[in-house]
Parts: sequence; structure tokens; C-alpha cells
Amino acid sequence: MSKIYYVTGGARSGKSSFAEKIAENYSDVGYIATAIVTDEEMEERINNHKSTRPKDWETYETYKDIDVVLKTSPCKTFLLDCLTIMTTNILMEFSLDGQGLDIKSEKVISDKVLREIMNLVVAAKELDKT
Repeated sequence: MSKIYYVTGGARSGKSSFAEKIAENYSDVGYIATAIVTDEEMEERINNHKSTRPKDWETYETYKDIDVVLKTSPCKTFLLDCLTIMTTNILMEFSLDGQGLDIKSEKVISDKVLREIMNLVVAAKELDKT
């Protein structure tokens, strides 16, 4: 039976470490990293996250079409890190600074984010993945 855990908390509050501890209880773990390198600080944060992951976990670096990862990967359990960064990356596809967004583009962005999340949830349920 698939399970979905949702870990919340403030920025740099230990959400990733907490989620990794949950995932360590499972085998065949796929780590879906949604962050992209945008500057030196983000590159350092990504490298720190990579260094703490168990070496036997498969890593997938993407912030969209995440359901495809679930459908094509042999992993049974996934840790997605993180929905906030995923949402930010989708927003940045439309505007790097939020300028020029209007109600129509905001609706397109929110629909795209919701579709990504729903596709992920549906794929996890249908494929019996955690």
C-alpha cells in the first residue's frame, strides 16, 4: 500500500534531514531533487544535500514531469525535495522577478503546479509507490 508523507517547516529547519530519516526505513529509494543551480550559494546547498544522501539511492534531478520518474524508475519509494523549490522553478519559467505577471499568467502557473502535484499523487497511488 502506498503512503505519502508531507514534511513541512520553515526554511532550513531540517525538513530534508527529517524526510531522509523516514526514507531510510524503506528500500529502493529514489531521490527527486527539484533544485537547480542558480548561484554559488545554491550550488553549495545542493552539494551539501548530495553528500548526506545514502549512496545506494537513485537520484533524479527534475522539477517537472515528476510522475514520469515514478512511472519509469524501478524504485519503490521516493523522496521529493522539495515542493517549494519545484513551485519556484515553475514560477521562474514565466518570470525571474515576478514582474509582468498578470491574473491570466498566475492562473497558468498555479494550474501547472497543481497538475504536477496531482500527477505525482495519482502516479504514486496507481503504481503503489511511497
